[in-house]
Amino acid sequence: MRAILLLFLLIALPLNVYSGEFTFNPSSKHPQNSDNAFSPGNYQIAIKVINPVIDPGELLTMEVYITGYGTIKGCKLSSYPSSDLFDSEHSEIIHGLKISGDNKIISFGSDRNTNGANGFVISFSGYTNGLWENNSTFFDVSDGNPPIIMTERRSMSAPVTLNLKSNSYIKPGNYNYSFNLTYYNGVEWKGDKHQIEFTVRNVLQRNEIFIATIGCIAAIATILPPTIQLGQWATNVRKRRKPKRAS
Repeated sequence: MRAILLLFLLIALPLNVYSGEFTFNPSSKHPQNSDNAFSPGNYQIAIKVINPVIDPGELLTMEVYITGYGTIKGCKLSSYPSSDLFDSEHSEIIHGLKISGDNKIISFGSDRNTNGANGFVISFSGYTNGLWENNSTFFDVSDGNPPIIMTERRSMSAPVTLNLKSNSYIKPGNYNYSFNLTYYNGVEWKGDKHQIEFTVRNVLQRNEIFIATIGCIAAIATILPPTIQLGQWATNVRKRRKPKRAS
């Protein structure tokens, strides 16, 4: 089920659905206005890993989306990775809604935190047009039944973007990074957990082109002497078989 949601979010949707800009609708009566919008909500985390294979000291970049529909309140996203993986001084977490310009264009990226590489909690406070009962980040941004909501799209940046600089001494291998979502769906508190995997390359993997080149040179060097000897043997044979001229 999660794989289907990821494919729907990142592949099946037109590109302009989760990228570009969106103008805030000042006249909508509720954050969500489609059929069953007031039913208990159901939401899941969708992660896009930009570079799942890194070298020690490189950035691991991830985009976090939240897909679903229905009632949602008190939503927060958290993560608590191992403290020896990332350099908190050179990492950042980008999130938060902002409204800019006379046209009230909405985008993500109002907040940049540099202290969350080793653990963070983000609350989705959102905005209101003055008609809504509460602020929301999970409002309609397209037609349809149900429509696309803001956290399913990319506006200037993803709802949450993580640029995590790996420590230079991180050990090569495969690592897991987990995200936890908590929210109230109008009836009860619900949660979702999603885990991604990334790989830190070892020395051989980082230099595989160089190693492959050396291997090719070594193979050629191994084959070349017998080839030269074979050519010399063939030349000698032809010389011995060449008839002598009559005197």
